[in-house]
Amino acid sequence: MATTQRSRPRLSGKKKKAPPPSFGDRLVRGIGHVLSGHARDLGGLLCVAVGIVAGMGIYADAAGPAGRALDTGFG
Repeated sequence: MATTQRSRPRLSGKKKKAPPPSFGDRLVRGIGHVLSGHARDLGGLLCVAVGIVAGMGIYADAAGPAGRALDTGFG
């Protein structure tokens, strides 16, 4: 039993170029590159910000809906 192979049509040697990255892609990649070694710093700043909002919400009643939610959660 003999089998025959069909030849595939050859594509031209030119490949389509990938489209350039969008502004959003470049922005996210740039921010990631700049902040790549500062994950712990960002975590610390986030904790400080949550602490300030929690303090304002609990003690000063001045943090808006987020402060009221934290006040209710801690209460």
